[in-house]
This record gives sequence, structure tokens and C-alpha cells, in this order.
Amino acid sequence: MNASMSDTAPPPPSLAVPEGSIRETLESIVIAFVLAFVFRAFVVEAFVIPTGSMAPTLLGAHVTVTCPQCGYRFTVGPRDHDVNNMAMSVQGGRYGALETPCPMCQYPIRHDSMKTNAGDRILVLKYVYAFSEPRRWDVVVFKNPEQPEINYIKRLIGLPQEQLWIVDGNIYTRHFNDDGSLPDAKAPWHIQRKPEKVQRAVWQPIYHSDYLPLDGGQATTQLGGRSHDWQMPWRAYGPTAGNWQFDPRGPVWKYDNRQTQTGVLDFAFNPMTAVNYYAYNTLTRDGPVGGSIVEDLRLAATITPHADGLRTVMHMAVAESEFRALVEPDGQVLLQVRPRQSQMKIDDESAWSTQTRAQIPALAAGQPARLELWHVDQSLSFWLNGKQAAVWHYDRNVPQLAMQGGTALTPKVHLTVQGAAVTVRSLDLDRDLYYTQQGRNALATHNRPATIHADRFFCLGDNSPQSKDSRLWTDVDKWVHYNVATAEEKQYPRELVGFVPRDLMIGRAFFVYFPAPHRLSPDSVGFIPNFGRMRFIH
Repeated sequence: MNASMSDTAPPPPSLAVPEGSIRETLESIVIAFVLAFVFRAFVVEAFVIPTGSMAPTLLGAHVTVTCPQCGYRFTVGPRDHDVNNMAMSVQGGRYGALETPCPMCQYPIRHDSMKTNAGDRILVLKYVYAFSEPRRWDVVVFKNPEQPEINYIKRLIGLPQEQLWIVDGNIYTRHFNDDGSLPDAKAPWHIQRKPEKVQRAVWQPIYHSDYLPLDGGQATTQLGGRSHDWQMPWRAYGPTAGNWQFDPRGPVWKYDNRQTQTGVLDFAFNPMTAVNYYAYNTLTRDGPVGGSIVEDLRLAATITPHADGLRTVMHMAVAESEFRALVEPDGQVLLQVRPRQSQMKIDDESAWSTQTRAQIPALAAGQPARLELWHVDQSLSFWLNGKQAAVWHYDRNVPQLAMQGGTALTPKVHLTVQGAAVTVRSLDLDRDLYYTQQGRNALATHNRPATIHADRFFCLGDNSPQSKDSRLWTDVDKWVHYNVATAEEKQYPRELVGFVPRDLMIGRAFFVYFPAPHRLSPDSVGFIPNFGRMRFIH
């Protein structure tokens, strides 16, 4: 053996970690934590919504309900915001199971046991308003002026340097003069219209035809069943009603046009669907608050012509006027208005006034088209497959509306077809948010327009009947009064009540990152997030 070679194996490599490597790892962890805290403190922070003041747009503590008859899934607020089991309530001096009527088919859903879901978890852009001005209709988080230790989430409705008035559920404003003085008493009021993304986010369903009950809506003598019959609110109307065939397997309506007559589907409103009813409020102490008739509606339908040459009319009567979108066989769209008739007169073409015209592709045989007619915020618009094709704005006399105190006329809505056989599916009717006028002393309502001074904002909840917001605040915290109020507000403390100072604004809510999780059964514990409700906030 070569004497220069050793029989001894080389030593294994050292497993010792260099001291510098440990220090670098610890420094990286510390830096990561610091960046995370800085990011949370100055950029984005997560919040949990506790109550239902923004429901159903954003949910606080809530109960998820699925109708066993039509399958409609909706949410209701917990009884008086109690987060414990809420199966029992006092009914006539005795305890009984709570019931929630399905908003679609009115089936009484009994709650023998219920589990409360936590509120939506949202992300908020903090200090965004240090670089840009708050915009009307933003969903904002701020310190409650009455209790600054509590964070509130509402929709930003009123901006600085303007007066604001809530009339018939809508928002009207007028700006201060250029020199900062208040506007003249005769200065005109202008309605504030919501952007499309906001409007689509806040439509409240009245009835969607895809939800059809398995029991056919028949009353039963069984405990917990229907006490009275339910009927499909969309009904064939007039002398050609027999040409319509309803197929519940779709559900779809089919119109046989052999007689080339006008076919009409009419919506039958009832006392609940004609008003600003909130299913979310069913279990609250005050019940499903409503009462005011809503004038702002959306009619939508998916129509498939069986031949070319279809003429379609989407028609709604609200308050003292009738509005319609007339779609001619060549694709011409006319938005028209006339004074409201005492009776529905489908074939009466008199008194219609065309306000605007537009051109769309003609509705072709065999091609489904999604048509929508919006009457909202004193604006009439027609939509084809999700895109606006025609729009007309108008203005009404706001002081006169305030004196009238709202309409007592139930809306009328119908869809007419002529010139071709058609199939109609997903026939939906929705309503807009309706900002209620709560109490004679509510700010910005009745005869009390709100005057919003510099660096002050007016905020309301989407669940207007059950939201304590700028209309109803009665006090200002002492800390806010001494540290935020202007000299004039300190002299007249009531001037600050009802408004959110700029200094209390935290930021804009922009994303629901963790909605309430799914439950496999009403009594089970949910773990899987409801990914379908993860969304940007509008």
C-alpha cells in the first residue's frame, strides 16, 4: 500500500450553523413583522362587520336561511342582535318557534334551532382619503362621533359644502355658493344618481321567476305549512292570455303567436312586494320594516324569439307616470313616457311621448337576449345583455314631492310581445334602496334638510329601516367636541350632531375577503368560506 495514503476516513462535514446566518434569519423575521404592522397601520386593515346596518349588501351577525320549497337562499338578522341560540321568542305570552317567510314564495320557514354566522370580514384602505377626496356612494369606515372607540361602516351619501334632503327614498342635494354661503331658499335641488356598479350592488329582489315552490303554493292544514295560497305573481293578461303556456320545469313562458296578437305578462303586486320590505329584518323586534311604496324598479327578462320580427315592450307605471322601452323589429329602441292611465290600456298608443331613441341589433330568431328596463333616481334606461343602450334623465319638483309625502299608488309592471312566438325565462323584478324618513326629528328628512359644512360628511346604512346613522344620531362625544369641532360648532354644539368629521374617517372598504362560511346543516360548524361572496365592495 502506498505509504502516502491513509486508512482513516475523512471527518463528516460540520452541521454547525454559522452565527451570522442565525442573526440574518432573526433580522428577516423582525423586518417581516415590522412591515406587516406598518402595512396594517397605514395601508390596509381587516375589519369584521358586527351589525346588519349595511345588509344585505354587507352582512353583520346573521342567520342564513334556505327555503325548502323554492330553494331561495337569503339572510336574516339575529333577534335583537343576540348572538346566542335564537330559536324561541315570546308569542302571545308563550314561547314558540320563530318563522321567516321566504321572500320569493312566502313559505313560512320555521326555525326550531338556529346558529348565528359572524359578519363579513372586509379589507379597508386606510388613509386613502389623505391622498384623494371621498366620493359619494363610497362604503366608508369611520369612528362613531357618539362613541369614537367604536368603528362604524356606512355608505357615504353627503359631501361637504352642500345641503342634503331625503325625499321619497331618494337623495337630493344643492351646493353652497362659491363664497361659501348657504344656497338661496329657492335654489334648485338635484337628484344624486348612483353609478352602475353601485346600483347593481344594491338592487333588492322583489321576485325572481327562477324560484318556484315545489308545493305549487297551495295552503295546507299541516303544522308549519302555508296558511294561505301563494300564486305566481307573473300572470298572462288580456284576451290573448290563452296563447301563453307556462312550463314549471324551466320555469319558462312560451307565447304562441299564431294569431299575431299582443301577448302580455303582468306582475301582481301585493302589500309586501310593493313596499321597501327587507327580509333581513324579519326577526328583529320591529319585524320586516316596510311601509313606503317604492317607485324605483328594474324589470329584466331573457327573451328568445322563435322567428324574426319581434316587437317587445317593457312597461312600468309608478307614481303619476308611465314609462316604457319599446324595441321595434329592426332594433330601434324608444324610451317613452305618458301620464298614468286609470286602467291598463295595452293597445292605447295615445299620449306617449318619445324622450330618446337608440339602435341595437335586431332580436334574432333563436338568439336569447337579456333585456332590462330601469326606472331609478329619476332616470329611465334600457339595457341589452348587461350594457346600457339608451338613457333619459328627468327632474321633479322636490319641495312639492316633500309636501305630498310619498305616493299611494301601487306600481304596475308588464311585459308585452308581438310579431313572433317567444320563450321568456328569468323574468325578474327588483327595487332600489329606499332611504326611509325615520321620525319627525330625523335629520335630512321631512322639512329638515341637512346642511353639511366643510370637512363634514353624511353617512347612511343600506338597511335604512334598521340603521342608526347620520339621520338619527343625537349627541357628540366630548372628546370629539373638544378636539374636532370648529369654533362655531363649539359655540353651537348641535351643529356637529349627525355628521362625520374628516378627522374620524378611517378609510374606504374595498373587498370582502372572508364571508361567513358554508354550513353542511343548520346546526353544523362552518369551515369552508363562501367563496362566491368574496367580492369587491361597491
